[in-house]
Amino acid sequence: MTEEKLSIIEALKTICEDLFSKRVISRVLAFTEGEIKEIPVVSLITNPEGLKGLKWDESCNKPLAKLLLGLKPKTAIIARPYDARAVVMYINENQLKRDDVFIIGVGKDASDFPVFDAFAKDPSPLQSAREPSPSRGSLDFFLAEIDRCILCYACRQACWGCYCPSCFMERGIPDWTPAGVGREAKIAFHLGRTMHLAGRCVECGGCKTACPSGVNLKYLIDSLTQMCYEEYGHKAGMEEGARDPLSDYRCDDGQPGFLE
Repeated sequence: MTEEKLSIIEALKTICEDLFSKRVISRVLAFTEGEIKEIPVVSLITNPEGLKGLKWDESCNKPLAKLLLGLKPKTAIIARPYDARAVVMYINENQLKRDDVFIIGVGKDASDFPVFDAFAKDPSPLQSAREPSPSRGSLDFFLAEIDRCILCYACRQACWGCYCPSCFMERGIPDWTPAGVGREAKIAFHLGRTMHLAGRCVECGGCKTACPSGVNLKYLIDSLTQMCYEEYGHKAGMEEGARDPLSDYRCDDGQPGFLE
């Protein structure tokens, strides 16, 4: 580990130790060292002693914000920009209260964060999670990726925005009956999830990272994310109280033909 990363870890430890000593928080959601050195473990640290194993490097790139749901009292999260954006989205969608979360932002520039309570600078650039789109109307590419999908729902479980107690794919299906895994079911799931995330994606790349089959369908969500920014100036999670374009209507809304 480089001296730069070690200095970031020490800065994070100092912040967290101060929060514990002042009883501002009850736990810290962070990455720690695992049994395999290269693979960090997501941990809930409940005392200063637990900070000894704190880890921060390029391998700590899994989204954490979803794990905040249901945690009380106040929890600190060591957050990349997309985690902070997800926290804002949870607040906007009435899933979290701002007072229940202490955000420790870690990134290259504080301006990348919509909100934070403490900040540690990490000069390392974060790779973009955006996926280049295949040629317009590439049905063959889409179907080839669909056929690779095993409908394990790992992308759904990793996504901050998929927090429904009962997914639309499984409603009405008895618990002992597995959901269908045919091409039609997989198309319905991926297109349905894409529309559910229109204007809500925080670009963490968690869905792609979690997929055991390496399915590349994130470009669908990225296309709608880009459209929402170009047409409505909307970037998910960058403003508390903001509504995403598909849940808000204004008389001067544009009429983009993204389904043409």
